[in-house]
Amino acid sequence: MSRTILVSLISDQAIPNVLFIKEMPEVDTYLFISSPDMERKGISEKIRLACIEKVKEFEIIEVDEYNLKLFDQKIEEKIKIENETKIYLNITGGTKIMALGAFSYFGKFPNANVFYLDGGRNQFRQILPPIDQNIIPHTYKIDLATYLIANGVRDGANKNYEQKDILKRNQTIKDFETSQKILNVFLNNRNHKIYESIKFLHINELREKQLKLDEYPAFNNHYAELIRFGFEPINKSKGWLSKKETKYLTGDWFEEYILFIIKKLFNFDGPEIAMGIHIYREGTPNEIDILFTHKNSLYYIECKSSISIDGQINNNLYNDTLYKTAALKKDFGLYVNTYLFCTDDLTQLNENQKNRAKYLGINLVGAEYLKDESKLKKLFKLEK
Repeated sequence: MSRTILVSLISDQAIPNVLFIKEMPEVDTYLFISSPDMERKGISEKIRLACIEKVKEFEIIEVDEYNLKLFDQKIEEKIKIENETKIYLNITGGTKIMALGAFSYFGKFPNANVFYLDGGRNQFRQILPPIDQNIIPHTYKIDLATYLIANGVRDGANKNYEQKDILKRNQTIKDFETSQKILNVFLNNRNHKIYESIKFLHINELREKQLKLDEYPAFNNHYAELIRFGFEPINKSKGWLSKKETKYLTGDWFEEYILFIIKKLFNFDGPEIAMGIHIYREGTPNEIDILFTHKNSLYYIECKSSISIDGQINNNLYNDTLYKTAALKKDFGLYVNTYLFCTDDLTQLNENQKNRAKYLGINLVGAEYLKDESKLKKLFKLEK
């Protein structure tokens, strides 16, 4: 029986190679054509870990990514290919010179099958052998854990995200109805006493801190209002708010609301979406509010319950949020659909503010979308 090999060209973008490996039949050998720089970054290993159920035997061949002359020689030093060998070649990654070299070398074999990933379109194009209908839609759907592994995003210093970690991050503090009630206050009535209670927590920097009424007697009326509103503290008899509860009231309620809504809109059941994913940079965790995968693309939502003061957008807070979001999305490759969700009326932004978001590749989603679910469906191209 003839041997089968799958050839991947390694570059910073790992996902096209992961999708190709997942989509193609299992082969005898996986060949990663890489460069010293990509190996220093560990890209091949990230791809292998994301495809560990398939990639059991693999070979890494390092080439000069800008030298076509030595390309064939480097390949032939490492691996022997017979005419009978069936080849699956993905020319999406690497440099253009690597793609030219790989196409020239592997394409000459009679059983070569060459493909290119249409970026962001959830499909491959078959280049060799040429066919009239060369578009091949993906059947494989990447889950969030696999996407994170492929990009080297870890839960802590040395632990890859697993599906159980993603499902854990679907757990909410309160139910949908509670977050929806708070949302209605933010959208329609910021004179409501609940809004003042949440404002008190912000002003006194009590986010993710335990609050005891005997230490904060000024919160007594607010505490009673929370209970009348239907928010039942775990330690109501003691007059406490837990760290999780102050965190929830000062913003996490909005993340939970968006989680509920996205799961409903996309009909997700868990492995595709999570909130509170951490990216570690130099040992410091940075939290991503909402991440999910859809049609093999990644979606990143930054949630801000409000970026306004007295009804006016705070430009400093707005800019800080945009730049933080733009910086974090770089960890996930080229094809990241990025959104800033906020309860404020973002139509009041001036052209410079809107253009700043556009330049950074961030879609703005304000009160008008949150008041009309059909607009959210249109935003995510879910309307039929």
